[in-house]
Amino acid sequence: MEKVGFKMAKRKKRSSLIEAEAQMERLLKRVGYKGTGGNPIHSVPDYKVRSNLPKTSDVVCTNGPKMNTPSYTGYEILGIVVSHKSNLMPIRRDNKQEAVEASKMRR
Repeated sequence: MEKVGFKMAKRKKRSSLIEAEAQMERLLKRVGYKGTGGNPIHSVPDYKVRSNLPKTSDVVCTNGPKMNTPSYTGYEILGIVVSHKSNLMPIRRDNKQEAVEASKMRR
């Protein structure tokens, strides 16, 4: 048995596609597009050294010294109160009245 290769038939372009392509060509001509002149996927960038550019350095600058970050000492918070619907509220040591109010709010 012979294998028969599958060949796709070329489709005819619809008139709407032909008109869209013509409109695009007119637009490109109007804006002055001249094309890339080749395949843009395989273009090689120009890495030549140019003398008119300023010299650069290999050194990367630092950000400066690290700022002091505040840390919790463990003395400010007295405890945590569970309010209605499992809402957790911190109670500060300097405001014990807040703990009383939170306990009354729970009921």
